[in-house]
Amino acid sequence: MIDDADYGAAEEFLCLYYNKEAASAVVRKLREAPITQFKAADVRRAAKITEWGMRAVNDFGPVLLVRNSNGLLIVAGYDRVANAYPADRLDCKIV
Repeated sequence: MIDDADYGAAEEFLCLYYNKEAASAVVRKLREAPITQFKAADVRRAAKITEWGMRAVNDFGPVLLVRNSNGLLIVAGYDRVANAYPADRLDCKIV
């Protein structure tokens, strides 16, 4: 389950890239997006994360991801991605 706080954090982060209206629109799309799964290693590669720790992350909620012209933004759940084992499949919402 995704907490409203995750969506709030995602919107604040997106305001670093977009204006408030655009950030709000992306978060609305994230709220409606279905949950899908990706390997942690693939998410890290797409988001250009080069360093990470490793621990089990199965009990955490979905990661919120946004595609943009620079690649993939992890707008909520960065720690879940950075700390997952490479072969772990992460629940994600992506737009």
